Amino acid sequence: MSRQKAFSKCGVLIVFGLIFAVAAMLPAAAKGEDLPPVELPQIIDLTGPYKSESAEWAKVFEVLQKQLNDQGGIKGRQVSLKAYDCRYDVGVSTSILNRLVNMDPKPPIICGSIGPFFVASFKKMPEPGYRIPLMAPAAYEAFVKNPSWTFCFGVLYYQSLGTFLDWAQKNWKEDRPIRLAFYTLNTPGGREPLNIKPWLEKRGIELVAEEYTEPVPVDITSIMMRFQQSKPDFIYGITPVAAFAKLLTELERRNMKSKLVLPGFMPFSMVLKYVDKKTLEGHYQASAFNTYMDESSPGVKKMNDLFKENLKDLWPPDTGDMWAYGHVMVAKALLEKAVDKYGSWDKVTGESMYELLNSGVEVSTGGIVSDLQWNAQRRIGNKAIKILQCQNGEAIDVAGWLPFAEGLSEEELFRK
Repeated sequence: MSRQKAFSKCGVLIVFGLIFAVAAMLPAAAKGEDLPPVELPQIIDLTGPYKSESAEWAKVFEVLQKQLNDQGGIKGRQVSLKAYDCRYDVGVSTSILNRLVNMDPKPPIICGSIGPFFVASFKKMPEPGYRIPLMAPAAYEAFVKNPSWTFCFGVLYYQSLGTFLDWAQKNWKEDRPIRLAFYTLNTPGGREPLNIKPWLEKRGIELVAEEYTEPVPVDITSIMMRFQQSKPDFIYGITPVAAFAKLLTELERRNMKSKLVLPGFMPFSMVLKYVDKKTLEGHYQASAFNTYMDESSPGVKKMNDLFKENLKDLWPPDTGDMWAYGHVMVAKALLEKAVDKYGSWDKVTGESMYELLNSGVEVSTGGIVSDLQWNAQRRIGNKAIKILQCQNGEAIDVAGWLPFAEGLSEEELFRK
C-alpha cells in the first residue's frame, strides 16, 4: 500500500471515528446527562410579612428537589429548586434578579411568588442580558396587561373575586343587591382588587366600604364600626394572615354575619393557626387551586402521596402548598416541552422558553389547577377557579371548577 493511500485510509477512519464519537455524545446532551443541575429559582418571603406562608413552601421545594432528582431529574438533567428570600422588598428582589442573570448558565425560567419581585423584574426582563420568563402563581394586572415576561398559573385577584361574586349572585336569596366591602393593604397590591369596580357596577353589586389595614394591625375598632354600619355580605382584600385573623376575631366577637372571602394565597389552615374552627366556619376562599380531597385528579393523588411520605408535618396539603407544588410541576412540564421542541438542553434558554410560552403551549397539572394555556396575547394560563368554604376546619369545594364570569376572561379584561 502506498504512503498516500495509507494516509487517506487513516483520514477516513479518523473522520468516521469523530462522527461516531459525536453521535454517541448527542443523546446525553439532549437528555441532560453530564450537565450541571438546571436552576429553577424559587423567590419567596422568609423574613418579611408573608414569612408564615413562605416558610412552608421552602420545605415543599426541598422535598420536591430530592424526589425529582431521585427519579432522574427533568429529561435526564438534575434540578436545583433553591429558595431565595426577597424579604418582601424591591431592593432585595433586584439584587436577587441580578444574581440570577449573572449565573452561567442562567436559569431558563424563574418561579416568583412575591409581589416585590414582580416589580423588580417587570421592566428588566425584556432588556438584553435578562430575558428570563417569570412564572407566577398569581399576579397583578399591571404585570400582564401588555404581554410581558410574566406568565401566570394563577388568576388575577379580581378575576377570582368576580367569579366568586357571580356564583354568589346566582345563588342569592335576598330581595336586595349583594353588599361588598374591601379590607386590604394600602399598597399597589392591596388596591389591585378595586379594579373590579366597573364590573361590580354593571352587575348591580354594591360596594359599601373600602377599608385599609396594616399588615399586623393592633386596633381595627374604627373599621369594625363602619362595617357594622354598612353591613357587607362579603369582605375581600389582600393582607397577611395576621390582619385577616384580627378581622375574623372581631366579626365573631360582634356576632356579625359578614363572610370573609380569602384570596388564593391564604389557605384556611394558615388562618386556623390564629383563630379557632368556630371563628372561621362558613367563610370562603376564592382559589385557583384544587383541594387535597380530590384524589380523582391524578396530580392531586400524586401530590398527596408525596406529602404523606415525605412532608408529614404539612399533611394534609392546603391550597398554599399546592401553590408551591404547582410552581414546580408547571416549570417541569414546560421544560420537558422545551427540550422536546428544541432538541437539546443547550438550546433551552430564557429566550427560547419565552418563544415556547408565546407559541400557544398547553400544560396540565393533573387537577392541581385548571388546564393552562399561554400564547402571545395570553399571560394568564387558567380558565377556571374553585370556591372553597371552611366547614369544620376543612376546605370544602362548593361549586366545582367555575369558568371565569362574563367580563373577566383575559381577552375581555384587556380588550382595548
